[in-house]
Amino acid sequence: WELPGGEGWEEEKGVGWDVGARIGSLQELTQIQLGLDVSWMSYIEDIEEEDGICRVYGFSDENLDIDALANDGYDWFTKSELQQHFGESDAICSAVDTWQQADVIRGKGTACHQSRHQFDA
Repeated sequence: WELPGGEGWEEEKGVGWDVGARIGSLQELTQIQLGLDVSWMSYIEDIEEEDGICRVYGFSDENLDIDALANDGYDWFTKSELQQHFGESDAICSAVDTWQQADVIRGKGTACHQSRHQFDA
């Protein structure tokens, strides 16, 4: 199994204020892989892997029809199911813990192309 995502890339050259942001590339990947339009993402954490860093983002949508996505061959897991499958010390379980921390104030990040138009009338 694997989470949606893949190799990230910078949306634009020379974006010095948000170097390392991968929201634009991840939006494209979730659209291609899941047919899912994700309007924003919140950074969760970086996970060190053998071949580099895996940057983990989260998104929630109360109106998301997870049954429709499941019909396309995707499965959804609860936190306890992930812990049973991988063990509580696994990096993805740690990311889920971080995402669910109530005392963390989260921002909603958007892609560079979105932020250019956020204040347009």
